[in-house]
Amino acid sequence: MHRTTILILLAVTAGAAFILAGCTDEGIITAPDPGQGYPEAVSPDLLVDNLVRAYAERALDAYALLLDEDFAFTFRPCDVADLGLKSDHWGKQDELAAASRMFSGRPHVRDDGTVVPAVTAIEVESCLPLTGWEDAGDPDRGGVLRAVYDLRVRFVREEATDLTVAGPSTFYAVPVADPRGAVRYRLLGWVDQSLPCE
Repeated sequence: MHRTTILILLAVTAGAAFILAGCTDEGIITAPDPGQGYPEAVSPDLLVDNLVRAYAERALDAYALLLDEDFAFTFRPCDVADLGLKSDHWGKQDELAAASRMFSGRPHVRDDGTVVPAVTAIEVESCLPLTGWEDAGDPDRGGVLRAVYDLRVRFVREEATDLTVAGPSTFYAVPVADPRGAVRYRLLGWVDQSLPCE
């Protein structure tokens, strides 16, 4: 077993219709509940801290509130080929559908009848910055920042070998202001650069 299995787990839900909005009816930006240990992401570092916690706790609602509406997850080129993906990235809807499968603790049956073992725990073993946050130079949105983190995540699976994904990930954080003027950072992009393609 290797990391392609976990990517298959992510990819099988790419067409599912599952989206969680990050704003209330009044347009006030919501965030994971600070009472549950999620501080408001008033900096990109706090955003990544919250991301790590939501992932480790398999907290789908909290994770959804961290993602910008224009969020994109970008795969490595070899993963696109190995998994037969139509694109090298997917958006918020597909990311949340994949996270829903991973966080559920239940096995998934693919279209061909094979069973993907349940992920029973996600252990973020390390998430260390390799660079500082810098201007990403995004021509469409102002204030977008970029940083590279060394990320090591272990997926504990039911009746199967654990999977570990390790290596650099580039995160893109964007400041978003609500009508009250409160600014919080949301995750605009996540580029997987783990384990060089063979």
